[in-house]
Amino acid sequence: MKKFILFGTHLLTAILSTILGFSYANQTIPSLRQQHTDDLAMSIHTLFDEHGQAREASELRGRISLQIANSLQLSVDSPGRSEAELERLKALSNRVIEQDLFRYVEQKDARRNALDRAMYMTGNETASSMSR
Repeated sequence: MKKFILFGTHLLTAILSTILGFSYANQTIPSLRQQHTDDLAMSIHTLFDEHGQAREASELRGRISLQIANSLQLSVDSPGRSEAELERLKALSNRVIEQDLFRYVEQKDARRNALDRAMYMTGNETASSMSR
């Protein structure tokens, strides 16, 4: 009789811990539907501005780079990562930021060159019209 009571209490404890563990997992892990909704909302915010207009390609690239860098930084800050993995994530984050900065510098240089060229051409036209 003692064996049946002991077996019953063990079985009841196992069932109870399984139910509690399952309910805890459901409460702490976000559902896939909610995650999909959050990802979709973030994508819409990234692709379109406050007025619903599509963002320019350069601004879109910058926002995506920033989003990737932020995600990598959050991954670095999450617990349970090995030192090698943390270093790899930091290096990836730095590389994304460097690429975005390099792209910004290239765009700025291209704008400056176009402005210099326009000023040079305007200056030549003004000088040639003055010599007439």
